[in-house]
Amino acid sequence: MTRPLDHARLTATPLPRHRGQRSTALLDALARRDELLRAARSRFYNAMSERSAAAELHRELARYSALAWRRDRTEVQCPARHVGRITEACWSILKLRDQVPSERVIRRALAA
Repeated sequence: MTRPLDHARLTATPLPRHRGQRSTALLDALARRDELLRAARSRFYNAMSERSAAAELHRELARYSALAWRRDRTEVQCPARHVGRITEACWSILKLRDQVPSERVIRRALAA
């Protein structure tokens, strides 16, 4: 026997999506990640070209992801030792999505 559908249950569950479409939550996270990448570029690599800044951001994200992120990923707030440094930006970016974006993706985000 099936349960009757009620309005509260229908609005609480996301609508089924077609295969290959990104969810709204993922699109929001990617947009926020792109904002954080642009903010990190303007704060730490403002004097560099977009290509050089993207390479540096990718290098820092990859290094942080391989080393300190393993210890910091469970933290609710950015650890105090990272505040004001490029690793604070790396922590924020990886906290949104635990994946290091490629240089190409970073360049695209910086160009937008």
